[in-house]
Amino acid sequence: MEFTFRGKELRRKLKTMPVDLRRRVTKEAVRAGANVIRKQAKWNVKAKFQKYATGTLAKNIGMQMKVRNVGIEGEVSINIGPTKHAWYGRLLETGTRSFSAKPWLRPAFDTKKEEAVRVCAGVFFRYFNTV
Repeated sequence: MEFTFRGKELRRKLKTMPVDLRRRVTKEAVRAGANVIRKQAKWNVKAKFQKYATGTLAKNIGMQMKVRNVGIEGEVSINIGPTKHAWYGRLLETGTRSFSAKPWLRPAFDTKKEEAVRVCAGVFFRYFNTV
């Protein structure tokens, strides 16, 4: 799942920030936006698999961030999904030959992507107003 932020105003404001601050703000903004989707995914797991749940999958929905050249043209991506302790979460999401898919992550993304973008933008603008 991927978000791309483009815009002349965002680009112009990022150029005015020192590189280390730009890196920290970008990572914080992406993490805050992804956390909105992650919380919804945890809620989906608890609601959908309540009668079978031990809580392992909900507790082990993690985020992994990748950063490449966080500059004006840099890239920060974050993956949300089950950790190795809840490997079976991927099977539930996509299904197998033996059982049909019971998606919990895709619906979280679909319902919360706009809110995640707003939260991410809010972090950027909070820093822009203080600098």
